[in-house]
Amino acid sequence: MRIRLIDADSIIPNLALMQISGYHKSIGDKVGFNVNLPDKVYLSVIFKENADQAMGLLTYYYKKLTERDIDIDFGGSGLNLDLNPYLPEKMQKFYPDYELYNGLICQKCQNQIRFCKCSPRKPIKGNMDYSMGFTTRGCIRKCSFCIVPDKEGKLHHWQHPKEFYNPEFKKIMLLDNNWLADKKWFFETSDWIMDHKLKIIEHGMDIRLIDMEIAQRLKELKFQKGMHFAFDSIKDEYAVKRGIAILKKAKIDIRSRVQFYVLVGFDTTQDQDKYRCRLLKSLGTNAFVMPYVKNAWTNKIARWANRKESYWTCDIDDYDRSIA
Repeated sequence: MRIRLIDADSIIPNLALMQISGYHKSIGDKVGFNVNLPDKVYLSVIFKENADQAMGLLTYYYKKLTERDIDIDFGGSGLNLDLNPYLPEKMQKFYPDYELYNGLICQKCQNQIRFCKCSPRKPIKGNMDYSMGFTTRGCIRKCSFCIVPDKEGKLHHWQHPKEFYNPEFKKIMLLDNNWLADKKWFFETSDWIMDHKLKIIEHGMDIRLIDMEIAQRLKELKFQKGMHFAFDSIKDEYAVKRGIAILKKAKIDIRSRVQFYVLVGFDTTQDQDKYRCRLLKSLGTNAFVMPYVKNAWTNKIARWANRKESYWTCDIDDYDRSIA
């Protein structure tokens, strides 16, 4: 059987497609992104902003392939068709096919080459060089902007890192929505990661759950890109201040090793957006603005905060794009 995969948008490698590929290769199928005359097509889209592109691809393949009675399977949160996050049971926790993205990943920023922004520095093309997976699914929070509670439900264990670990790699990407939410599991999985001397790539931790014991463990761990937390709402100001104080007490360099995602464009005012960024700066750590919607304001504050040469040298009110 010939299987064609379509990654409609993912900046990082698409774990679902890697698991699909791994499963089909295990039963002898030919799988890839450029398989001609396929018997089956899988398309995945994660981000809603790419839904139109994905639907265009679906329309193209539907017209072209249904004439040959070829099955087209598509999914992902970006299509907003339903919130079932899981593959068929036989593929749900299948060991990922790490060869799928060979030659397609920039090892400087870990993004797909087509999304790499390392220019003018030349991207280092090569094979994927990190393991990837979820140790937990779901979350203990119910943030109004987030689909995870509806999509994945309450926090629950998913896989131990050893189940998706590739021993050829010295890095591991954790896709957990809230790795710190189960403290015992956090220490168990981080113990294993430390024992294997792996660098961690993560996509955000919960500053509200920080205590001294967790902070000391975070200091011991090696992070490929530093630690990431979130400051999504002004109501979390006290928790953010408290968490930063604990990180400092644990002797973590919060300027070089810590960054806070700041959500803007969703239920916040411009003054609140400025305040959160200024507060983080006054506390000695970094803001990285994440626009929920893109407009003149969210683009401007993102350009200012996300370029550290402007963030640390001028205020947002004094920032001008011409000096960026």
